[in-house]
Amino acid sequence: MHFDNNFTSFGNSDTVKSKLCVPDRIRKIEKFSNTVIPYGGGYSYNDISFFRKSVSISSKKFNRILEFNEQEGYIEIESGTTLQDIFFFLKKKNFYLKVQPGFPLITIGGCIAGNVHGKNQFKDGNFNKIIRSIRLFNPDMGIIELSEYKNKKLFDLTIGGLGLTGFIISAKIKIHRLEASTVQNKKVFFKSIDEAFNILKNEAPKNDFLYSWHQTSISSNFKGFVNLGNFKKNKRNTSSKKKSLRNFKKRLSFFTFYNNATVMLIQKIFYYKSYLFKTYTASLYNSFFPLASKWLYFYFYGKAGLIESQFIIPEKIKEDFINYFESQVKKNRPTIVLLSIKYFKTDNYKYLRFDDSGYCISINLPNNTKNRLFLNYMYSFLKNNKCKVNLTKDSYFKHKNLNYHFPDSKKFFQSLDDYKKTSKQFLSKLNFK
Repeated sequence: MHFDNNFTSFGNSDTVKSKLCVPDRIRKIEKFSNTVIPYGGGYSYNDISFFRKSVSISSKKFNRILEFNEQEGYIEIESGTTLQDIFFFLKKKNFYLKVQPGFPLITIGGCIAGNVHGKNQFKDGNFNKIIRSIRLFNPDMGIIELSEYKNKKLFDLTIGGLGLTGFIISAKIKIHRLEASTVQNKKVFFKSIDEAFNILKNEAPKNDFLYSWHQTSISSNFKGFVNLGNFKKNKRNTSSKKKSLRNFKKRLSFFTFYNNATVMLIQKIFYYKSYLFKTYTASLYNSFFPLASKWLYFYFYGKAGLIESQFIIPEKIKEDFINYFESQVKKNRPTIVLLSIKYFKTDNYKYLRFDDSGYCISINLPNNTKNRLFLNYMYSFLKNNKCKVNLTKDSYFKHKNLNYHFPDSKKFFQSLDDYKKTSKQFLSKLNFK
């Protein structure tokens, strides 16, 4: 069986015959005298896969699907394989990954290292929920198998460990039967952030996916809608087509198109358009990877780029957050292009994982002095309330404050010290010691 140029030819068993062979290129990692950092797709908003005086090791050539096991419900894939390639492979067999982020070129190694989430975290958790086992190259131990039953300590450190435990070669990931060909979406409108919180919490048990979108001016009172998504069978054969992602490589415009006036206009148009079309049906590809068609959104940020801040607000401080957030927006007048909220529910927080119960807030702003000042005030609130921040997406986070947001961070680095070579070779700016 043959897929495209990135894939190896398969036999009748859908298994690569050479999967047990050790790639010689892994051994070259030991020859570097500088810091070594694994590099996945490069789509993190934070610079966690490169650092000064370091060598970034790309996983691009580790892009094979090694095994598909329908009976036991898993797929074995190398770490550089993209979510897009996995999606189309599994869709033909009526399976899918329950947990995945919204951009198709993110790699499976990045999903593990960042312990990513989708729009269904409240229901299906983070990526750790679907990982069966990991094959890791660790400088102290060579190539080893990690799971809940083998080398569990290193397994837990690797999931959400940002590549600090070694180079992920491959992983066995749980797959689930796909019973629908489309996603039915419905918008429920609200007039304030507090109302949005209540809708998200109340609707979570009844829907497959949900997230909010807000107008971001003080005059609008942050009104918007919660998008409710549910799998839906379609009698027609609805196909999901790959989108061309070449536009994402375009050089950004010199100036940003976003300012308070243009953002207000764009958001008002989008709000009323959404009000006219409260329900719609989307393909699985567009539902799983909404960012695949949003290249123009990123292009308009200009050469300076965007800043994203993503953090979790626990239920008990939501009122304090709303009051503080609204007061800082009124005081500093930041240009918030996107404000979106997801509902989180978890019982499996460990180490540096972006995983907690409450409300996951995402804020996108143009990269300028005024907006950075606003974020400084917001981080002060997050620090004082020990809120989790997303280390793969929060592009303006001050790493010196890591211990305030992740109480297990010291334990994480102390555990890494058990692997002397690892803590020396696999390092990033997070290890500020």
